[in-house]
Amino acid sequence: MEFYNVKLLPKGLPEIIAQFVPYEYYPDTKVIAYPRKAKGGHLGQLCYGPQIRLYPTMIAFHSHGVGTYSFQLWHHFLKVALHEVGHLATIPLCEGISEGDYEFCWEAHCYVEDLADRWCDQAMARILQVDPRLGQPSGRLTGYPGILAYQRRAGSFKQLDKGRIEEWRAMSCDAQVPLHDIVHCVNHWEPPSDAGILSFLLNSKLTPEQEVELELRNQKRQKSYHQSISKTRRLVHKAASILGITRCYVNRQGKRYLMFNVGEAEAVYKHCLLMGISQEGITEANTVSAENPQFLHDERIVPLKGNSDA
Repeated sequence: MEFYNVKLLPKGLPEIIAQFVPYEYYPDTKVIAYPRKAKGGHLGQLCYGPQIRLYPTMIAFHSHGVGTYSFQLWHHFLKVALHEVGHLATIPLCEGISEGDYEFCWEAHCYVEDLADRWCDQAMARILQVDPRLGQPSGRLTGYPGILAYQRRAGSFKQLDKGRIEEWRAMSCDAQVPLHDIVHCVNHWEPPSDAGILSFLLNSKLTPEQEVELELRNQKRQKSYHQSISKTRRLVHKAASILGITRCYVNRQGKRYLMFNVGEAEAVYKHCLLMGISQEGITEANTVSAENPQFLHDERIVPLKGNSDA
């Protein structure tokens, strides 16, 4: 698999694809990153040749979700690339579908896209099992995504000051996901990433009784949906303490801000999923937070005084 215009892609993306994509899917395949929005709305395309086209401007524009802006960029670039490889890998399953069917038949279009999505999710789950950073190299992003991340850290996007501070904090402690994102995921019962929850389900050793109990907890949670943010934060602190996660950013005043890489974030989310948001869990979490007062101000934004005091 040959990559062209690699400066438009984040560093490490070609290597992680070569490592986790089976060889039979990519001999003589070209991956070309186009420097402009060649086709509006398209993030990537699989063309004859075979040739995979990626449109970095569109991928970056649609990058959003859990984690810092750098991680969102990495996650979305990786997902789009693996999705297009998934189209290549699932061609034998789409032999009866013509190009016209794909363009004009909604059922055929959804079938083809769903196959590629499933292949992509399984590949990302395998990556997460091996690398808790989902393949993202340590340090700063490079290439076109790196320029966007630098602009975020430098404050070019002044309406997103909190995201700018999170970028500096995460870069200083090699993190990807801030605490408040995990609190949101637990509070709204949403997994931090597509790869993590699939990895959890693939490797789940729950008994049928535990699966029924989880379903009942989820139904009960939907009836009383919104939990107090402070209570959920204490529960997340409890889960991180049990799992031995101590990654944090420490500023000049000695305040500690708990942060995670995506593997740690998934582990905390799964732990909270298995515990459930019960009153007993909240009570125990209150005790843990009382014993660890240095984490009580994790969500307080401290004014910037240079790069190291984000």
